[in-house]
Amino acid sequence: MYTAAELEKFVKRHAIQDFIFEQFITGDEIICAGLIHEQKYYHILMTDKATTPHPHFADLMHTAPSKYQSLIGNTIETGQKIAEAFNIQTAPLIMEFIVDDKNNLYLLEAVPEFGGEFIPDIMIPAATGYSHLGNTLKAATSGDFKTPGRVTVNNAIAVKYITGSDGVLTSCSTDTVKKIDGIIFTRIFKHIGEKTTTPSTNHDRLGVIVASGKTVDQAIENAGLAAKELNIVIRKDNKETIDVKETEEIKKE
Repeated sequence: MYTAAELEKFVKRHAIQDFIFEQFITGDEIICAGLIHEQKYYHILMTDKATTPHPHFADLMHTAPSKYQSLIGNTIETGQKIAEAFNIQTAPLIMEFIVDDKNNLYLLEAVPEFGGEFIPDIMIPAATGYSHLGNTLKAATSGDFKTPGRVTVNNAIAVKYITGSDGVLTSCSTDTVKKIDGIIFTRIFKHIGEKTTTPSTNHDRLGVIVASGKTVDQAIENAGLAAKELNIVIRKDNKETIDVKETEEIKKE
């Protein structure tokens, strides 16, 4: 839906109690991963998030360090309020915020979980050296864990997702990707012969590349170079192929 008229038409077909309405906030989205122990919130990592345009907002990339590092203190205050309000003793916590053009923070959601997107298991250790999974488990079972009091982002990291369009995956190779400098992790989600679609959810993505660099821009560049080496080809209607590494359609002669 792109207009108020489309929204009104859709709502009229359903009971009003089926909906939760939220104000649409324009701005950049950030993710904050943290840990609560004995009702105290500890910040671990803030990332910048890029998505597809509305209305689907599928994740395309996460990068660290965030350009909004100066707002970490504000997110810690929010995390602490959540820990106290819900009487959380020990748990991981993922918070998603929108940052508007005046650097105001709007909390979109907060969930006592590790989260996905390869942030807790790949991105956080690569960026900081801190084991989010391991230390949270220790905190929950024995209390003997390393407090993430002053976690420092030592490496710039980009988690880049590969997307395609409607068709069938006919080619993909990760053999040469590992030889590219800064590549930490790659995974292809689809098998040869599977149908592919333009992403409307995170499940429609083709794969992921995690890359490091001295700066965020360099990490993104390394991930982009790796994406070109994947040699992903999507066949459409048996008449043309879409080469994702070049993001353009190549018609067969």
